[in-house]
Amino acid sequence: MKALPTDWTDIDTRLRKLSRRRAHQDYLMGKLLLAALRVEVYVHLGLASIAEYAERVLGFDGRMTAERLRVAKALEELHETASALRRGRLSWSAVRELTRVAVPETEAAWLAAAAGKRVRQIEEMASGLPAGALPGATPDPTQVRKVIRIELENAVSVAGVLLLTEATLTDVPEPEPRHENPDLA
Repeated sequence: MKALPTDWTDIDTRLRKLSRRRAHQDYLMGKLLLAALRVEVYVHLGLASIAEYAERVLGFDGRMTAERLRVAKALEELHETASALRRGRLSWSAVRELTRVAVPETEAAWLAAAAGKRVRQIEEMASGLPAGALPGATPDPTQVRKVIRIELENAVSVAGVLLLTEATLTDVPEPEPRHENPDLA
């Protein structure tokens, strides 16, 4: 193996080059995974689904497979976004967020709004907006994505608390039955 550079500018240059190459590979991965779904590669290999194929061959879990397929399908209509990923101008994570909201009619506006932004900023811009909305539109607060990460040490007791909390939060009393005859009420 060739010796790693020690100069910070060389290190930065190589990392940026790898990042662009990775974005191109992510673009190809999505296109090939979508093609594999369409020609049912998994069936020819005796597997039950594209998710099983992706887990065995690519190491993707079901959620990652679904996201890769969703993005690849969206990129079939979002040509400039596809080009930005293919050329390494945008990362897969940025493109993943843009494809949640951009449609061909709003793609240019979203690409302009995303220019120079970090992935987290793009996530915030897109969160709570429906597909087709323009950047800066008012998000629907019920649709704003919230990510909760919990590191569990005592998983059994924590899981019990979470289940109890969920049950408590979702426990809605049944409405009283309405009777047609007031004498029965």
